[in-house]
Amino acid sequence: MKLLSLAIVRPNGHENATVLCHETKLNSFSYFTRGSAREFMIFLSRELGGRARDGQALSSPHKEYLAHVNAGYVRGIFIACVAITTEDYPERVAHGVVNKCLNTFGNNYSPDEIRRGEDLAYQWSYMNERINEYYQPSPEDTKFQEVEREIQNTTEIMHVQIDTLLKRGEKIEDLVDTSKDLSKKSKVFYKKTRKLNRCCMIM
Repeated sequence: MKLLSLAIVRPNGHENATVLCHETKLNSFSYFTRGSAREFMIFLSRELGGRARDGQALSSPHKEYLAHVNAGYVRGIFIACVAITTEDYPERVAHGVVNKCLNTFGNNYSPDEIRRGEDLAYQWSYMNERINEYYQPSPEDTKFQEVEREIQNTTEIMHVQIDTLLKRGEKIEDLVDTSKDLSKKSKVFYKKTRKLNRCCMIM
């Protein structure tokens, strides 16, 4: 039950979505896989954040993880926030954290910075603090109960498969092949794990 990644994404029509800032906490990954894991977090954040819809809260499974996306206009510019968690992480807590980041981002950056910022242009300490604060929720901790209640009262979460967010004819494997976020090593690792998952599913 872990919050692994947070990202602020400017969709730009999604084909060239910009990841303005990104933070991860990958302590649960081995030293040798952390680089590939971080690349995949950026890749998923870009693809899902680029396909975000105004006012919709989406949760989408990918392998053994869940991506949670909220989007809206901040200082007149459409942006999305994406959280990636383990599949057992409470989704309403995840969306509560995403909303906090989305609602606070505009207080730290000007419209011009949001509009013109390039990939990974900003290191936002607030997002790093949130990923540490909400990394591993405890039912007894009041701050988790509060953020869960807040989102429960205001937002309906839609559950969608990644495939439904892609254009007709697009496949996630093709996006992996053409992604600039993923090194050759990470692409090979992704394909191997996909084959392992399929074998396990067949068995």
